[in-house]
Amino acid sequence: MKFSTIAALLCLAFASGCGGATTPDNKITLNVDTSPEASLKRVLVDVAKGSEVGSAELMINEELTKLKAKDEAKATAIEGDIKELYMLKGDKMKEKANQIIGKL
Repeated sequence: MKFSTIAALLCLAFASGCGGATTPDNKITLNVDTSPEASLKRVLVDVAKGSEVGSAELMINEELTKLKAKDEAKATAIEGDIKELYMLKGDKMKEKANQIIGKL
């Protein structure tokens, strides 16, 4: 076989691909709760597992602000706990995170 024939066959194989086309009917729907309570819980679960609060503080504050607009009483009830959480380390931080989760 000539080199040009082999090259042409390889180009044809690459151009045709090996997978079938996908259609818009193959949609995947994820139901994710995006409420402020659910978002706060997700972040606080990470903190309760040992993640540092520092990297999550901005998100906690944003979600707390959203929660205030939605349910001011609940936000006020956990606001002091969240401020205290920022000052804690180690096991006390994990305990406080779990305590706040329980209030949500």
